[in-house]
Amino acid sequence: MTREELFILSHALRVPAVLLMFPIGDDTEIEVLPGKAATPWEAAKWFTGEAQPSWFEDLLWGNSAIPVRLFRRHEHQVAEWGRASTLVKVMAGGIGGRPPMIPELEDLPEESQAKWGDRLRGFYEQQIQVTRREIRGHGLQPPRLPVDLAHLDSV
Repeated sequence: MTREELFILSHALRVPAVLLMFPIGDDTEIEVLPGKAATPWEAAKWFTGEAQPSWFEDLLWGNSAIPVRLFRRHEHQVAEWGRASTLVKVMAGGIGGRPPMIPELEDLPEESQAKWGDRLRGFYEQQIQVTRREIRGHGLQPPRLPVDLAHLDSV
């Protein structure tokens, strides 16, 4: 089966393609290499470059998985920035009048809350910039940024 056929089957079945290859939660072990078995979860993490299984003795494997780790970190940092932005809006009462999510900040003047929110977003923006430089340092093209973060590439 080709990669394209796997994607077509995945789409038709409405199942993530990774589950067609690695039946996570169904089988106890699958053969990943001749004579090498792993749980579907271990095999999936190996396949995606997220973890090196104990049976895989290649010392250089970690270097080849750097792009996956960097892109995962980038994705996590962008998501955290988004959560921080939402938190700032909630703290300011800008989303459906919900109560503050951090009661300790409720007693701060609005100006102090805004400064706290700006510092939090700034922290994640710095992390994203560092990760994007590291991605470029490996000769890779970083993922696209959300519109609200596009300014990070012009800094």
